[in-house]
This record gives sequence, C-alpha cells and structure tokens, in this order.
Amino acid sequence: LPSQGSSLSRAGVCRCRSPSAAAGEAGNTLLGMAGDAADNDEDGTRLARTLYICDLRPGLSEAELRPLLENYGEVVSLEHIDCACEEAVAVEYRSLEAAEEARRMLHFGVIRGKTARCLPLSALEGMRGKMDSARRLVVEQLDPDVEARGFHGMCGLFGQVLDCKVELGSGEDERAQGLGFVHYARGEDAEKALSFLGRMRVGASSLSVRRFRPTDMPRFSGCHYAWSLLPGAAVEDDREEGADRGEEVPRSPRRRSPQERLEACSQHFRSLEYHHVEVVDGMQAKLARLVALLETYEPNQDRQAVVISAAGSVDDVLGRLHETFEAADIGVITASVSPEERMEVAANWETGNIFVLVLADDISSRPDLGLGRGPAIL
Repeated sequence: LPSQGSSLSRAGVCRCRSPSAAAGEAGNTLLGMAGDAADNDEDGTRLARTLYICDLRPGLSEAELRPLLENYGEVVSLEHIDCACEEAVAVEYRSLEAAEEARRMLHFGVIRGKTARCLPLSALEGMRGKMDSARRLVVEQLDPDVEARGFHGMCGLFGQVLDCKVELGSGEDERAQGLGFVHYARGEDAEKALSFLGRMRVGASSLSVRRFRPTDMPRFSGCHYAWSLLPGAAVEDDREEGADRGEEVPRSPRRRSPQERLEACSQHFRSLEYHHVEVVDGMQAKLARLVALLETYEPNQDRQAVVISAAGSVDDVLGRLHETFEAADIGVITASVSPEERMEVAANWETGNIFVLVLADDISSRPDLGLGRGPAIL
C-alpha cells in the first residue's frame, strides 16, 4: 500500500510525501464536500472551516495544541470536546484554506506520539444518523503492517471516504490489530467495496469485510463523534458578549466542569442503543468473565483498564490476570501498599506503563488516591 507519513511535535512540523500518495490525495479529498457546503450558507461555511480532531493522547492542554494548530492559519476558536469521555478537540479557522492545510497535515499525523484523525465537520454531517447503515464497513484480518494512510488510500479506490481507521496496538512500534472500519459517503460505493475488498489480498493477509454493527462500537476508539457541533443539535449558548448583536466574536476555549462532564457522559449513555448489565454469581465465574472482558477490550498504553475488587479477593484477581498479561503491565493498590509504592504505581499508570490497575474497594474512592487520569475501561 502507498504510505504517507506526518510527524508533528511542539517544536515544529515535518512532512514526507510520496508522489503517488500526493496524487491520490488530490483526487480523494474529504474537503471537496466541505468546499461545496461552504458555497451554500453560513452553516456550510462553518462546517468547512471547523475540524474535529480525535484519537488524541489524554491530557493534552490548550497550551500544547494551540501553537501546533496556529501553524496553518488564524484560529477562531479551540474547544475541548467531552464526548463519551474521549479526548478530542474542535478547532475553527478563519479561512477555508487554513482549514484545508491543517486537515491535510494532521489527518493520520502523529501528535505527541499518537496517531490522530482530523475530520471536517462536513464529514460528521455526512455520517450523522448513518452509523449503522450500509455505508459503514468493518475490515478484519488486516496485515499488521498496514498503516492508516495506506488503508485510506485503498478504501478510497471505491469512492469518497468520510472516515476510516486502523485500530492500532500499544507501544512505540504501533502495528495494526487486524481490524479497521471505513465509512463511505454513498451507499453504492460501500456496496462496491464490500464486493471487491473481501476478495483482496493485502500483504500477507486475505481481507474479510462485512457491514458495521452497533456492537462493533466498543472495538474502536475515537468513534463517539461530537454530534452537538453540527447545525440543528441542541447545544448550550456560551457565546461571548456581542454575539447577540450579530457581531463576529470568537468563542473562548472552555473546559467543562466535573458536573458538566458527568452530565455529558450521562446523556451519551442514555443515547446508546444497547445497555448491558451482567450479574455473575460465584468467584470463579466472575474471574473467568473478567478475563474474557479484558481480552475483548484489549487494554494497552492508550486504553487502560481499572478493576475494582473486594479487598479479600485481590490476590485471586491478580492470579488470574497474570495468566493473561505480563507482570509489568499490571499494577495494584491496596490499603497495605505504602505511600511510596502507591506514588510509583500512580506514576506508571499516568505514563501508560500499566495497562490494568487492580484497586481494592476500600481504597478506590479515596480522594488522595492520586491516579491523575481516569481509565478508558472500568
């Protein structure tokens, strides 16, 4: 597959492009649709100038992101998105040209060691209400050497791609987990891809392609899109003074309070099509189900898990986890752990060196626990 890499850091920007990838990019740009929308009305202009950047490393601050984003043009607003508790931002540029350049550079670029996705709001508009439609496909049995840009180029052979992703593993050498998805702008393009991709051999693997199902959602990170950014969505009015008089006033970046974050997560949960609660009796049955769940969600450096256990059962939990995970990937905090050991575990958790953290229930809710950030899986 053709490959196109982009490495981004706080110090500067470096971009490498192959001629074939550059030519493919010109013929298959998402912002063509955004450009059409910009000619229609004010909402279309905002859709074209606003980018949704997801799959970011947790904890990135505005001070770290803003200098990078301003490399491409004047930023009107920068907002952290608390969408399903995934790390994402929305950035609005003053000009369409700046937004186009930022999208080309940041889409599948590496930001602070993590591959991010950068989508125009027009792409989100195209996907709204169609997440479980025939336009979204799951591609399985991907070769581990397939990269995101190459996967996008391959899927783009069959039509306009609104979004796609290769789910990556953890560690410095990110490799595909053999799983990806693609969302097409048109149903007929998805049908064509479904017909031909399933017969393709890429690298050492023969692809398996099927339609996306709602139960596939937990298998992918960065797919809880911020629908509230789109026209017609119910959002709170936090405009600056003067906006009600028709003046163009940039919105200030705003962090939501813990109460607002809780409400946002609650609203997201209530919007889910499936709710699932399990009650498991017996210690061995619980341990077996715990291991099965962790194998399903595959905790890693970017998607960590916390297991809360009764204090008397911590040793049993650790015994089963050590059968599946490396000892270095597991941390534990109980009441008997010294403050120094607790600080060491918390530091390893914050840097992503611990994938699964076991907490005794009598200590899990203490305000001085000091983990620094919450888990992706609880």
